[in-house]
Amino acid sequence: MKKASIPELSEKLAAPLQALASPQRIAILLVIGKGEACVCHLEAAL
Repeated sequence: MKKASIPELSEKLAAPLQALASPQRIAILLVIGKGEACVCHLEAAL
């Protein structure tokens, strides 16, 4: 079994986190984290 190199491993770990890389997506998560939110609340946060 081949061990993954640091660059390969870092790419594998970074891939799922790329979805959070967008500031707009982070803002949406912050709004949702406070509780229920309708689309108008999400739109206002952006």
